[in-house]
Amino acid sequence: MNVELENIKKGDYVISTHGEPSLVVKTTKVRVYNHKVLEVKLNDGTILEISPGHPIGPNSIKFDSLKKGFKLDGRTVESV
Repeated sequence: MNVELENIKKGDYVISTHGEPSLVVKTTKVRVYNHKVLEVKLNDGTILEISPGHPIGPNSIKFDSLKKGFKLDGRTVESV
């Protein structure tokens, strides 16, 4: 079942990049102005388009700190 991003809530399950269910533990809404999006290409062809300050991964690093060669979910960042 597809659900719009704004309708995902705590307690829902979403499919991870590995195709496994992952429990949503927190959601927040942030008002943004002059919103920017970074594009990151991974070695398996995946293209991610995410806000630069969005936390990712188990250490919650910011999306804009990714660099070429960084490992993300077992894949390698090819370009940012």
